[in-house]
Amino acid sequence: MTVTSVTTALSLATVALALALVTTASVAATAATPPPTDGPITVVVPATSSPSPSPSSTGTRGGGGTGASGETPDDVVAGAPTCAASNADGSPTPAATPKDDARVLAVDRERLIAGEWIITRSSDFTRGEKVQIVMYPGAVVIGSFTVDAPTGFAARFRIPNETLVGQYSLEATGWASCAVANNVVTIVSGPAPTPASVVWWPYAVLGSLSLGFVSLVFAFRAQIALWFAASAASVSVR
Repeated sequence: MTVTSVTTALSLATVALALALVTTASVAATAATPPPTDGPITVVVPATSSPSPSPSSTGTRGGGGTGASGETPDDVVAGAPTCAASNADGSPTPAATPKDDARVLAVDRERLIAGEWIITRSSDFTRGEKVQIVMYPGAVVIGSFTVDAPTGFAARFRIPNETLVGQYSLEATGWASCAVANNVVTIVSGPAPTPASVVWWPYAVLGSLSLGFVSLVFAFRAQIALWFAASAASVSVR
């Protein structure tokens, strides 16, 4: 074999090897790319399930009325007045007689005189609300007091001076809570007489007489002076 034949054979082998490498790379690239499809494309959307209601969103709430779904309406304000009868200013309208099944209203004294001070206490009312005090019989409104103490309601007021001797009921009613508490007190006597009402008239009479005497002396001062002068002259002559 000549040198030319060997060279030609090597050249052919090199070309064949190069073609083989190119063909292998092309086949690998073709296999990696998926062939396009001519049909419609389907998109699958996973279904979502509705969340189950939480325990706090079902059922009813304690206290107050319920709506059609069993829940308390959101526009109901907690602590809103629910008294059966109220005046235009929001104060409860006193009943004709004190409530029979009311809670006990604490008092600092059960026997007192008309016109004296009394202190009432109760823990049955809401802090910040007003409490109306009424005295029976007669449904006499003493006044309204605000619950501003951390320990509950406390009010200090006078028994009316015109209160007669006998038993009376003091009843406290909350403006907003409408809670009721009462107790019985005894008026043992009418208002005690003040010192001024006992001793003023003698001084008035004595003052009037003194003023009248001074006025007479001033009016007849000339005549009085002449009388004293005449008296002195007669004494000197003797």
